[in-house]
Amino acid sequence: MKATNNCYFKSLQIFILLIFFFTACTQPDKYNIVTFKGKGSAFNISKSSIYLISKSDSFKTANLMAGENDLLAFEDYMLVYHSIEGNEYKVSTDSIFGYVNNHLYSLFIVGGENSLAAFMKLKDSELESLKFINFKDSLFEIYKPLLLRLSKVNPHVGCNGKFFHIKEALKYLQPEVVVLDEMDSKDISFLENLKTVKVLCITLSGSSPNIQIPSLPSLTNLFVDIECDDNLIKKDFLEKNF
Repeated sequence: MKATNNCYFKSLQIFILLIFFFTACTQPDKYNIVTFKGKGSAFNISKSSIYLISKSDSFKTANLMAGENDLLAFEDYMLVYHSIEGNEYKVSTDSIFGYVNNHLYSLFIVGGENSLAAFMKLKDSELESLKFINFKDSLFEIYKPLLLRLSKVNPHVGCNGKFFHIKEALKYLQPEVVVLDEMDSKDISFLENLKTVKVLCITLSGSSPNIQIPSLPSLTNLFVDIECDDNLIKKDFLEKNF
């Protein structure tokens, strides 16, 4: 992400503010050490405005501290940490399928009809346990049959990608976790469609004045990175969610 120094400090202030408002503080958080096996970098997005980062390779693991419901990332994977699911993630991928602990975890929307054919061969039980769809291309019309199927068996699957790639798909799903990159501030009203989202991470650009996050009744965690007009965020930015 490219930003001026002023933009960086603005992002830092906004991130800290959002964590303050959306993190419960009635009792101390319980932390666990989470281990990632696989080649790449692991991030705890929830716990730091500049992220907590650990790298792994074929010889060593990446280790992070994580609390319940933290948003974690490992390369292109997004994960919401639940201690009941364990503290070790063995991550592997091919071009269109992603696996965690040898179970299908995510799909990568890239390529054309050959990828769709592979996805449509998946059993309903595999789609039901799917955690994320990663949108790498804007191929809505090609992948519409997959989205229609997911809307019936797993409508709350998480979604991750650039806003331009993902916006049409979001009309068919009811995701609980959404990660949106390269979203122009003029499109922020689109977020009002995300009535079921609990965890929302967005990167905002542009210079539309006086923007507000629309009312999101299920929202518990919000992360915003600003790229970046210093006047973009006003004091009523979160007003509709209190």
